Amino acid sequence: PLQLSALDEAAKHAHFSAWYWGCMVAVVALGVLAIAIAQGAMPFAPVAAFASKWIGGTDQPSVFVAGLLTGPVLMVVGYLVFSTIHWFRMR
Repeated sequence: PLQLSALDEAAKHAHFSAWYWGCMVAVVALGVLAIAIAQGAMPFAPVAAFASKWIGGTDQPSVFVAGLLTGPVLMVVGYLVFSTIHWFRMR
């Protein structure tokens, strides 16, 4: 586990910044997806079909669980992307 007390101030700031921007990008992406589906700009069937490959079905509970898991997964992916960008900039 990452112990923040062991990091210096610059590393702490980079860690917090990566979590902030990574999560913010994920929340915006989820919001845009939700608005697009609600307004009919994007049909829900392809999204459900894509999610069903990972969850194992297109029934309502499975799609709901896929939606719940999408947020945290996108947030971690965003964190990793921004951490990698920071790491390459500091090399």
